[in-house]
Formats: sequence, C-alpha cells, structure tokens
Amino acid sequence: MRPKIVILGSRFPLPLIKGDRVRLYHHIKVLSGHADVYLICIEEDYPSNADLDALRPFCKSMNIHVLSVAARKKNIARHMASSMPMQVRYFFDESLKQLIQWQIQELHPDHIFVQLIRMAPYVEDLKDKVTGTMAEDGTRGQTTMSIDYMDSMVLNDLAGSYLDGGLKKLLQSRERRLVKSYEQHVFDWFDRHYIISERDKVHISPEHQNRFELLSNGVDTSYYSLSTQGKSETYDALFCGNMSYPPNKKAGQLIKDELSGLCPRYQFVIAGANNDELSKGEKPENCTILGYQEDIRDMYHAARLMVVPIFSGSGQQNKVLEAMACGVPCIVTSFVNEAIGAVAGSDVLIADDMSAFAKRINELLSQPELYRSIQKAGRSFVEQRFDWNVNSKALVDALIQ
Repeated sequence: MRPKIVILGSRFPLPLIKGDRVRLYHHIKVLSGHADVYLICIEEDYPSNADLDALRPFCKSMNIHVLSVAARKKNIARHMASSMPMQVRYFFDESLKQLIQWQIQELHPDHIFVQLIRMAPYVEDLKDKVTGTMAEDGTRGQTTMSIDYMDSMVLNDLAGSYLDGGLKKLLQSRERRLVKSYEQHVFDWFDRHYIISERDKVHISPEHQNRFELLSNGVDTSYYSLSTQGKSETYDALFCGNMSYPPNKKAGQLIKDELSGLCPRYQFVIAGANNDELSKGEKPENCTILGYQEDIRDMYHAARLMVVPIFSGSGQQNKVLEAMACGVPCIVTSFVNEAIGAVAGSDVLIADDMSAFAKRINELLSQPELYRSIQKAGRSFVEQRFDWNVNSKALVDALIQ
C-alpha cells in the first residue's frame, strides 16, 4: 500500500511565479511518484481550471480554501497584540484551522508535510489527534509531521508586504523579533525540519542546527534548457524577478541608475512583475524595463548574460539556476553565490559592487573563450547539483519508508 502524505501549502502551486510555488509544485510532483499526495492549501482566489488540470495528475485530492485579501487584513487588525508574526497572521484564519484539521484527520495520513511557518498554526495541537493508515492487523500508526522552513523569514524584509506607509518602519523591528521567536516556537511540533541553505539554518536556530536537513531548491533541466533556435541576443545583460521583493527591487534600481551608465555600449533589460515604481522617471537609453513575463525562458534566451546585484535576503536565487541551465553566464554577488555554492571564476563570475559588475560584463562579452567556458560549466553545475529529481531524493527517502 502506498503511503498517504498530506501537503499543506500557503498558496496553490500554480502558476509558477514565486519561489515557494515552484518548490511546492516540484515536491508534489516528485512525491507523487512514491506516495498518494493530498494537497490542502489556501489562496486569495480560486485557481484557474487550467492550473487545476495541470496539478490534478499528481494529487489524489485537492482542497483549496479561499481566504480573501480583505479577510486576511481583518485577521491582522483583529490580532494586532498577538505574539504571532504579521506575516503568519496574514495566512491564518481560526475557522479554517478547524476545517483543515478535520480534513486531515479524515484522511488518516502517514505524514503531514507543512510548507513554511506561515502554515504551522493550522497543525498546532494536531499531532495527538491524527493517526495514519490502517495496518493489516487493524491498528493505525502514529502520523509524523515535517516542516519546510524553506528559508529564514527574518532575513527578508516582509513586513512591508502587508502594510503601507510609515507603519513599515515602526513595525519592522517588532516583526523581526516575533518571527525569530515564532520560528523557534514551532520547531518542536515537527519530527523533521528542512531548510534551503546553511546560512538560513544558522540564522533560524543555532541551537537546533544538527536537527535541520538541507533541502536545496532545484531546476527542471528539461524545461530550462539551451535554446534549440539559438540565442536572439536582443539584450546584452538581463536581470529578472518579482519587484515586490525588496532585494529584487533594489537590484533593479542599481542596474537602472548605476550599472547601465557604467556600461553605455551594452543593452540592459530588467523584467518582472510589480515594477511600476521602477518604471517611473527617466530611464537610460540602454535600459529597457519590462513587466511580468508569461514565459521567462524567452528572456533567458534573448540575453547574452545575467547580472544579479543582490546583497541581502534569504534562500537561493532560482533565477540564477534557471539562467545557468539555459546556458546564460551569470555574474552574481558573493552573497548570492554563498547559498548556491558555484565555483567562482568557473561556474559563475563574482562582483560585489557596480564597478566590479561592469568589469565582469566587459570580460565576458569581450572574451569568447571565457564566455563559452562559463556557459558550459554553469549548465553542467546545475545538472549535477540542482536537478529537482536529484535534490528531492532526500525528501523521498525520508518520507517514504
């Protein structure tokens, strides 16, 4: 009999437009090959029929609970004095908790896999109430639970995602303290704990480091592949990402305001959702700003290289891994590469200020042999280290026993 796994997510996995969606989608896809997967998630709006149909082959059932933005904001306002972080409260509803716990108990799963601490409140006090599938002797085993922290929320400036104006600065310090406390508060509710990188692990809980298991992000190397039609080379340097994420927004601003001026003979493109603020004001003639891309591979195949001037945040930059898989040489900061572990000068080039980025761009685009070497090594690095099937093996081995 195949084991039953309930996966609890704060978003429906599709469309693949954010890192947590991408990670959740591939975990579901991989685990479904070894277990019966039951998805329970919340969303602001009900998913499209196309997205539902795309995920259905991997799930025995999908329970999607709509929690509107208005309801979320009411929950935040109602519990302003709570010790629960705002970015957890934004995803939590007390009435939904009762329904979700009932749904989980009815399934009798062998394992419950929770993505992110924002979903942890839904399984509080649940472990003693739920039992696994029935064995041949008529008994039920104890259900185990794991949590995918993914990355450290303290390393992200997320309070501004839910509030506007001057309240951001006033609440930021308090929010960070609450997140730090809550990340550790929920730790003992779970049997296994997953994290993307060593940096995030240390930041969350130094005293529990030996209980974390690294579960890196991955890339679908058949989807993100070398262009079969050749590179159009519309742009020299690309940066992409959701600009609602502060480190992405800052990187875009640096490229627009500084890097494009240091490299006037090269064409830059910045592409990503929520870029209204970045699009304001005058733009250099050699800097194009585009919005959300339906298929980001089109941008990878249209650019000669990728620049990623990100100096803060958490987790791993999927965009770098995707670009490398598409044969796009990447110039990244030491901070970005710390979470990826590529070989500097071989798999990627490193730059830690705009002058260094400009120098690396000139080196790559003026030295064909160096360009081809970085291109080939980057693709090979992703294939060997970040293919989803490879990275998810540890998860399968742990949960499918």
